[in-house]
Amino acid sequence: VLVRDVENPRREVGLHDTAAAMQYIQDAAGPQAHFISGYAIDDTLGDNLQVTGIATGFRDTESKGF
Repeated sequence: VLVRDVENPRREVGLHDTAAAMQYIQDAAGPQAHFISGYAIDDTLGDNLQVTGIATGFRDTESKGF
């Protein structure tokens, strides 16, 4: 799972929000997922946090007959 976190360095909220977002993604991806994360700064975000996640390797539990 690739995760990119973009924040405004002057925002009111901090690491707690980033940790909550990462925990949400970890819970959805499962304990076997491998993570690569990145961090960027964007002064225009105000108090918002932007998180982008890209995941591959999902296994289909049903055979589609391909």
